[in-house]
Amino acid sequence: MEPTDVMKEKAVRVICYEIKMFRWSANWVAENVPPSQKYNAIVESFVMHTRTLIDFFYNDPRSDDVVARHYVAAWEPPHKTTYLSEAIEKANKQLAHITYSRVDDAKYADPDKKPWNFEKISSDLEKTITLFFNSLPKDYRDLFSKQFRI
Repeated sequence: MEPTDVMKEKAVRVICYEIKMFRWSANWVAENVPPSQKYNAIVESFVMHTRTLIDFFYNDPRSDDVVARHYVAAWEPPHKTTYLSEAIEKANKQLAHITYSRVDDAKYADPDKKPWNFEKISSDLEKTITLFFNSLPKDYRDLFSKQFRI
C-alpha cells in the first residue's frame, strides 16, 4: 500500500507519540528501582514503544504499516546494533507473544538472565531517531516540529 500525503501527515502525530513515550519510559526506568507492578508496567511500555520504533525505522512496510521510508525516500537506517536486535527478539518472546520460550528457555524464564539494557537500547535508538529527523525533507520536518521540538 502506498500512503497518500494526507495519510502520512496524520501518521506524524502517532510517530511522535511513540517517540515521546519511548523517551519518557526510558527516563522513568533509569530513575526508579524494581520491583513493583508500576515499574513492570513502565518497563513494558518501554519495551513496546522500543519495538514499535525499531519496526518503523528498520522494516519495510507490511500491509498498512507506517515506516521511515514513507518520509525519507532514500532512508538507510544505521546498522541495527546487537542491543536493538536483541530488544526485538526479547520483546517478541517476553511481551508481545505468549511463548514457550518465555517459560522454558533459561534466557527468558530466569529473571537474572533477562535484564533489559535500557541505557544501551535508548542510546542506540536515539541515534536512529536523530538521523531520521536530520534526513527529513523540510516539509516533513516542519510537520514533526509542530508535534515537539526537534
